[in-house]
Amino acid sequence: MAIHQYIEQLTKREALYSKRVQHCLLVIVLAVLPLTTFSSGAGGFHVKSFSVLVRQFGEVGLSMLFTLIIITALVGLRSLWKLHKTARLRAKHEWNAYSLR
Repeated sequence: MAIHQYIEQLTKREALYSKRVQHCLLVIVLAVLPLTTFSSGAGGFHVKSFSVLVRQFGEVGLSMLFTLIIITALVGLRSLWKLHKTARLRAKHEWNAYSLR
């Protein structure tokens, strides 16, 4: 019975990491949107020039935005790695519990 509780705990942890990865991706997309511009004539999204970004955000604001993107990407990568490890561990324990029957 303890193995099934452990598998259930791993499943909950896996859902938490999955949600964290989704939130990180959403924050990154929202943080990158001000850096781009849409032009239907030129064919879609383009990154704004650096001088326009400095004028729009200032140097400090731009560095804060890049810092937010980098930190969020690192948190997302760490959560993705933990999700991968937890999913492998859960699958291993589920396989062992199934083979013991």
